Amino acid sequence: MKLFTSDQAMATETAQLPIRRGPLLLAWVILIIFCLLGPFMSYSGLPGTGEGSPVRQAGYLTVFGLAIYGSRPLVDPKRLLVVPIAICVALLWVWLSIAWALEPGIAFRRAFLTTTIIWSIFAIVRRVGVDQPLMIARALLVALLLINIAVSILFPEMGVHSVNEPADKGLIGDWRGIMTHKNFAGPTVAILILMFLFDARRIPMALRIIVIAAASYFLYRSGSKTSAGMVVCAIAIGALFQYYKGRAKGFIISLTALAGIAGAVAVYIYKDPLSGNFTDERSFTGRPLIWKALVDYWSDNPWLGSGYGSFWNIGPQGPIYRYATGWVTEVATGHNGFLDLLATVGLPGLVLIVIATVIVPIVTLIRKADTNAPRNALIVSILFFCIGHNATESTLFDRDGIPQVFLMFAIAAIAAMDSNRFPKAKRPSVSRAP
Repeated sequence: MKLFTSDQAMATETAQLPIRRGPLLLAWVILIIFCLLGPFMSYSGLPGTGEGSPVRQAGYLTVFGLAIYGSRPLVDPKRLLVVPIAICVALLWVWLSIAWALEPGIAFRRAFLTTTIIWSIFAIVRRVGVDQPLMIARALLVALLLINIAVSILFPEMGVHSVNEPADKGLIGDWRGIMTHKNFAGPTVAILILMFLFDARRIPMALRIIVIAAASYFLYRSGSKTSAGMVVCAIAIGALFQYYKGRAKGFIISLTALAGIAGAVAVYIYKDPLSGNFTDERSFTGRPLIWKALVDYWSDNPWLGSGYGSFWNIGPQGPIYRYATGWVTEVATGHNGFLDLLATVGLPGLVLIVIATVIVPIVTLIRKADTNAPRNALIVSILFFCIGHNATESTLFDRDGIPQVFLMFAIAAIAAMDSNRFPKAKRPSVSRAP
């Protein structure tokens, strides 16, 4: 019997120490809660609850810390390498843009928050897998749906829009629950529908039907056209991915995705999309005026942009005050994730982000199309919804936006699929005395 082990044996056993699943799952719970309640926290007006507040920063730093602690990087530094190369390159450009950002301090805080959230999501999914985070997300989304419905019915002064906004006409009567705006409420129920429609065979059918029906009703009452249109398209894409077995599967899915986005946008613009003037500021609830300002700024700064996070909400020095007038200067985002990125990180940054979040994940999914079709259908539907949602809203690579968080979850699930196996929690072997 050996009383002492060699240094090499000790190092091997140390490297095989299991991850800490509890802290990782707790990090996921906190992350999803902060993500879903972010709009409410910002709106509440309590000290330290606004965007970039100490409370939210502390919450996401806690998530980041728990993800690191649960991964045990001291025993194996390679456990920190969880983010795909394409996303790392895109993040690198984001960080480089701080050097020329109009507001470097704001750009740094926003880039740091985006980076820590992305890393935390990939670390959690890589270490504990997809099943448990998916189950937790479903439960939290259902809880939020019930709260939103109850608030909209019982406390309409809080849960229902009572006034219109300059950038969003016709809000009166739309349900929002505790989400402060239908544009925040819509994506949550749309993603919930997808989660109970695909890869949910372990959930009783009766419960699935009830949840989907309740979520669909809330989505209808919210009047969120973007979410409603995109979730229909996402369902079609997911169904094709799960059931279509033809050789041209990738081409047909890509074509359907493009047609779906174009159709949803066209229906959003006009009741009769074939007859209308896209440049009319009344179309698209005035979004063309916002987009014109972004495009004009980008045309003057095509390669570098204003720097990450340095176009909206940076004070009177913001570019929007030079490129637009009136109510357009009062909006908080460009209502188009791709144009917002074009204006902030320039054409190179947008290309890198699209490659990392659209092209690489889709190519990987299509290549793995025949393995675990139900799970792939769910992932591709979430991926398509979150990307397509950016046609009229801005969440892509934007901190803790709800579609952004679930997009990164979907990409992390795809990365998990592409790496043959993740480092599993191994218990060190123990030699027993004869």
